[in-house]
Amino acid sequence: MLQKETKIVNSDNTGVKLLKCINIKGNKKYGLIGDLLSIVVNKFRMKKKLLKKHIYYGLVISTISYLYRLEGIFIKSDSNRLVILNKDKQFLGTRIYGPIYKEIRRIVDGKKKIIRYEKVVSLSKKTI
Repeated sequence: MLQKETKIVNSDNTGVKLLKCINIKGNKKYGLIGDLLSIVVNKFRMKKKLLKKHIYYGLVISTISYLYRLEGIFIKSDSNRLVILNKDKQFLGTRIYGPIYKEIRRIVDGKKKIIRYEKVVSLSKKTI
């Protein structure tokens, strides 16, 4: 679970080292896997596309807290990780380090399964 003022590690190749959450979309208290966060860059390795003190979106791809699935499985990660999106919710990097969870890929509305964040899913090497 991520909340405001949480410092998060980046998981793509945009050149950013450390990020800080400033808001969670949807008026939630905590951000879970698949949620969008408003983020600000704290540290970066090299200056590529992103600048300090500019607001970007971040998609949470793993958290330290447990994720429960209906099959009876608990999944836990070692760190909080996210990927960076621009204002139009397009992925800014070209590579994702580490696996992503399948809860990012689809959301169920009634009987329909909607696929979202297609580019993020296609660039990941492994889906858990």
